[in-house]
Amino acid sequence: MKFVDFTCRKLTEEDSPDVIKFIETYFSPRCIATQIFKLNAQMESNFTRVRAKTVIQYNVSLGVFDTKGKLVRVNMARMQKKNETCHYPTTIGKDCPQQQAHMRFYDCLHNDLFDKLGANKLMFLCMDTCHPDYHGQRLWKKMRIYELFESFARENECDYLISSGVNIYIQKILKEAGFSMIREIKYSEYVDPITGCKPDLHLSEIHTSAMVMCKKVA
Repeated sequence: MKFVDFTCRKLTEEDSPDVIKFIETYFSPRCIATQIFKLNAQMESNFTRVRAKTVIQYNVSLGVFDTKGKLVRVNMARMQKKNETCHYPTTIGKDCPQQQAHMRFYDCLHNDLFDKLGANKLMFLCMDTCHPDYHGQRLWKKMRIYELFESFARENECDYLISSGVNIYIQKILKEAGFSMIREIKYSEYVDPITGCKPDLHLSEIHTSAMVMCKKVA
């Protein structure tokens, strides 16, 4: 798909080196793990690198490129069936308490989604990031990113699109794209299910809560 000076297409494993470099540069320093759970930037970069390599194999992720073929936006996605475990390597971050706390937070956010939605297969959208030069240009809308994901989900017999709105800006975009909230966890009220303690989170004015949001595939 083309729009003025941009082209949007599926990402392939051949794109992995460029995608990983892009995500490490523009996603990892700004993600919830680094900003809120105070995860070491190098550890988050290592984890993100493995996630990206795993997710791109599902063949439903999208990249937006400029006229010179430069990657300017990445929207990753993976699919999961009911009773199927996520395919991320279980050893990643096992020796990092902050990474484990971060992963437990997401487990709480995504708990029982299949039963709650009565779904057999879900498409999870993740690692959405844009080059700083294009912030505010709404490439996600111009390139019909979420419409394309809905088409991929339909082709792969997924019942819902799932995405996590971890700050007020992402939540606003998802709502505009037709997503509705399933669950919300306020950062200031979150209690770690293992430690029983409230994590010492580094919150900003845009980080008030995390929402898991869905859109039914028509």
